[in-house]
Amino acid sequence: MDWALLASHFWKLSLGIFLIGLVVLIGYLCTALHGLRKSLNSIQDTLNSIENIVSQEVSELIGDVNKMVKEMNKALPTLLQNLSALASSWQRMSESEIRHTVHNIQETSAALNRSTQKLGELVRKVSGFSQETLEQVAFFRNQLSKLLANIVSWGYGIKAGWRSFASRKSN
Repeated sequence: MDWALLASHFWKLSLGIFLIGLVVLIGYLCTALHGLRKSLNSIQDTLNSIENIVSQEVSELIGDVNKMVKEMNKALPTLLQNLSALASSWQRMSESEIRHTVHNIQETSAALNRSTQKLGELVRKVSGFSQETLEQVAFFRNQLSKLLANIVSWGYGIKAGWRSFASRKSN
């Protein structure tokens, strides 16, 4: 029995088993990367849907608040004129009896005017905040998509390299 021949066959058999195991491992990794890519595409679609829904809802909310503020701003001057006319007629009737009431009405009107202005500022701030939020969501979605695309690309690169290696080995 020739030990060199036996050692040669043992070495070739061991290498063959190792290569089969390596091929199975690489096949599993490629399958896992493909599943990961599908999951990432699903996540990206979900993020896009969420972004669209949030954008629509916030836009509608801001539009409704803007309409309400505009209607209040339109009605406010008329209300203030009516209150001023009422106050002056009450003052003519009985200045001593109604003086305190008129003062309270004027303070309320001024407070209402200030509140309306603050509400307008709040609407502008919320609008700016929602726009910034949408930009941040889009930025992070794009960063995540790039990272995941790179990972999937690496997987395909390894797969292509293995195929090239296997075709050279068989030749």
